[in-house]
Amino acid sequence: MKNQLLIIIVILVIILSSLDINAQSLTWLGTLGGAVSTAYSVSDDGSVVVGESDNLLENSRAFIWTAANGIQPLNTLQNINSWASHITPDGNIVVGSANVGAFNYQAMKWTSNGGVEFLGTLGGSGSTNNSEGTSCLPDGSVVVGVASTASNNHHAFKWTISNGMEDLGTFDNVPNRFSAATGISADGSLIVGHSEYGGSYTRPCYWVSGSIQELFTSLPTSIELGEVTSVSQNGSYISGWIDDSTTFSDEHAYLWRGNPS
Repeated sequence: MKNQLLIIIVILVIILSSLDINAQSLTWLGTLGGAVSTAYSVSDDGSVVVGESDNLLENSRAFIWTAANGIQPLNTLQNINSWASHITPDGNIVVGSANVGAFNYQAMKWTSNGGVEFLGTLGGSGSTNNSEGTSCLPDGSVVVGVASTASNNHHAFKWTISNGMEDLGTFDNVPNRFSAATGISADGSLIVGHSEYGGSYTRPCYWVSGSIQELFTSLPTSIELGEVTSVSQNGSYISGWIDDSTTFSDEHAYLWRGNPS
């Protein structure tokens, strides 16, 4: 009898475990009082989500959502136009951008115990002197994104605690072209993004040891637009989109396998 009872308990545990593993759910995160919100990044365990939401006055605010506290503005940014682009796997560090005055936005790094640190720009000036942090290492020691240069063009950047913001450049090192870094592998060896290569067209690219390369080296000339949107933590998988027409209407998602570094 005891053996039969034990078998029944084991079967129930297996069934319940299976149900838990395969369970699906949808959680509405709400807004900060306005009508619109967008989630941009989530921690590895799903317990923390960050993004951007309108408040009651329809001003944009970076938000952080947790199951315990719901949706809240990032503290120290509750009165500043801002958005959160990325959160580290453990949910402790957030990067994004926030207004610093005169319609200028700067890349920022936020921690729950230290608040906001503004990372600056690449020397830009005037109303286009903006920057945004798009991704960072799990410990926050390296942040990547896009920032205004002294010639008021926007280039991909790499920020470190020791060296500040470094210009990653563009294809052929043409200063008046555009580039942006959108992701970084967990060991920091690979940065991905996109860069203008002429005629205002962009191609998916990556940086290794500060050197920029095309992700696809054999694309036909008809491919005029493309971006990298994400890279896996181990650097072996890269995703994004390319447009394979001259009418800019045929965007297709791609998954690229193989670590360029």
